[in-house]
Parts: sequence; structure tokens; C-alpha cells
Amino acid sequence: MQKKNLIRYKVFASKDNIITPAILAYQGIVFQHIGAESMNQDQLNYADKHLLITSFLYGLLRPLDGIKSYRLEGNTVIDNLSRFNYWKPILTDYLISEVKKDDGVLINLASNEMKKLFNWKKVNKELDIITPEFKTLKNGKMKSIVVHTKMLRGDMTKFILNNQIGCSFIFHLLIKHNVYYIMIDVVTISKSNLYLYQ
Repeated sequence: MQKKNLIRYKVFASKDNIITPAILAYQGIVFQHIGAESMNQDQLNYADKHLLITSFLYGLLRPLDGIKSYRLEGNTVIDNLSRFNYWKPILTDYLISEVKKDDGVLINLASNEMKKLFNWKKVNKELDIITPEFKTLKNGKMKSIVVHTKMLRGDMTKFILNNQIGCSFIFHLLIKHNVYYIMIDVVTISKSNLYLYQ
């Protein structure tokens, strides 16, 4: 593991490791389904105003913020702090502040792992939160299938960004259709902000 981390550090520090907009730098299933490379400039500008991406290295990013390619796990300990414990006091108040600038309602689509970057009890106390669950019907039972969940988080993010849909519309849609479980992993939406956890 030490050798792998040394190689990762050398790659990160290398001049060949170019700076790329965050929304294009991440290559996971969620980001593949967001399809930022096919967005036009207006869509990218909208995303940059309404989307935050969490990162174990950078904290919270806007989509067009430039980052270097890296690999870092949340449980990595630096100076006796995991990335979760490092970011929690920094990101919690910022997330709350950003959502309160809108209507104080957060549709939480983040994975349970990424919720650890925040003091979720405080977030829950300060904001109105809706957390849909993504399920797939398999063998007659509703199940969470991680790869499907990740795909649909990306698809939902893309749909929201491309159509500039805010929380009020989504909340109305969920209540109107009694959708508590959506059939289908990193996104949280407020009225005009979308938070994506990578």
C-alpha cells in the first residue's frame, strides 16, 4: 500500500498530471452517466452555479474548478485525522449555508459514505431533507443494486442540470406520485443547488 501511495503522489505532483474541470476529471459510473462532455456551455455554466462535488482531497468543488487527477480514500489518515474527520467541521456549515440561501430544502441523493463528510445530525436539524431510495425489482423483491443506483444518480443529475429543475418541482413530483422509492451512487439537490458526492 505504501508503494501504491508513493506512486500516486508522484503522479499527482507530476507536470504531466494536467488540471481538468472537476466534472470532467472524475470517471466513475455516476459521472459517466452525467455525461458532462456532451453538455453545451449554457448547461455547464448552469451546473457550475448549482452543483457542488465533494472530494476527499479538495472538499467541495464547483464543476468547472480545475483539479488534478488523484486517488484518495475517506479513511486515509493524515495528521491523525481521516478525511471524514478533517472535512466534517469545514463542510457542514458551508453545505447548510448554501442550501439556506435557497429554500432550505435538500433532496439528498448522496451515498451513506459521503454523508460522513458532514455532521449529518446538524444538517438534518438545520434543513428539510428528502432522501429518495433507489431500488430495483429483482426476483420479486425491491433491492438496492449499487451499479444501478450509481447509474441512475448520474442520469438524475444530468436530467436536473439539462432541464434546470429545482427542489420545489422534484418535491411536488415525489408527493404527487407517492414516490418514496425510486426504481434504479453522488447527489443532493436544493432549490437551486445540486450537491454531488463523488
